[in-house]
Formats: sequence, structure tokens, C-alpha cells
Amino acid sequence: MASVLCFIAMSVALLMLPFALHDRLGLSARDISFIMTPWPIAVLLTTPITARLLERAHPAQLCGAGTLLLAFGLAILAAAPPAWGIPVHIFGVILSGIGFGLFQTPNNRTQFLYAPVDRAASAGGVQGTARLAGQVSGALTASVLLSAGSVKMAAPIAFGMAALAAFASAAISWSNDPREGSYSPDGT
Repeated sequence: MASVLCFIAMSVALLMLPFALHDRLGLSARDISFIMTPWPIAVLLTTPITARLLERAHPAQLCGAGTLLLAFGLAILAAAPPAWGIPVHIFGVILSGIGFGLFQTPNNRTQFLYAPVDRAASAGGVQGTARLAGQVSGALTASVLLSAGSVKMAAPIAFGMAALAAFASAAISWSNDPREGSYSPDGT
């Protein structure tokens, strides 16, 4: 469920962001792409760090911290009026990317390592289903909001809903108490 909610948050945000940037700041498609590009770059740069952090921290802690950062980045985007300008929007985008990068690796690793070896294919199916269910739900949410009214009205609601989904994902991740059960960084 944490994975579904995180992908809902990401999908809503990435689909709404170009509309919000165009509406709020009057940016061209080229300028919008420059503001959105830090998200995947932040994920790319965060992933190797996250892999090293998994040697010391429980995956639930990293997933929770990542989705909390994602939620804060999305909350910034929800609250950002045009007067705050481009730097605040870029900060929200970067924070969201770092948060998603912190979530993705430990989430995927946990889904595969906790599954019995004879159920590895099923674990992959569950992981793919969670990702697609989240992405489709997020796309549907963004589409419904955009069709129901103006971007000016839809964007803060969409980013707010995405932030709430990310907060819920963090809560679910942290509910997996790292002091309970058996976990070791090597998956045994």
C-alpha cells in the first residue's frame, strides 16, 4: 500500500506540474522542462546514496523518510503562489525527487527480499501492479481535477492530495517497526 500511495503522489505531481508552472508563472514548454528536470536527476543522484544507507538503516525508515520528504516537496508546490517565483518551485521539485529516490530502492528491495525464493516472480508482479495502480490512479486524479475546473483551482488541490498520499505512505512505511521481525541488510 505504501508503494501504491507513493506512486499516486508522484504521478499526480508530475502530470499536474507542467500545467501549474505554465498557469502560475507563464513559462514556456522549454522553461517548464528545465524546472521539471531536477526531479529525475535528484532520483538518480539519491539512489546510490540510498543503496549505501540500506547497509545501516532499516528499509522502513528510509521509505518513511523518503515519502516524508516527497510530501514536504509536494506541500511546497501546493502552497506556492506565483509571487514565490521559480526558485521555490525548483526547491519543491528537488525535494520531491530526493524523497522519491529515498523511497524507491528500499521499497523495491524489501518487496523482493522478503518474498520466499519460490515466490520471487509473484513479488515482481506485486511490485509492478503497485506501481501501475498508483500511476493510473494518480493520472486519473490529475485528469479529473483538470477537467473539473481551472488549473488555478486544480493545481493546489492536486499537489495537496499528492502530499497527503505521500504522508500516508510514510505512515504505512513507519508502521513496519524496524525493531520487530528479522531484518538484516543482506536480506537474510
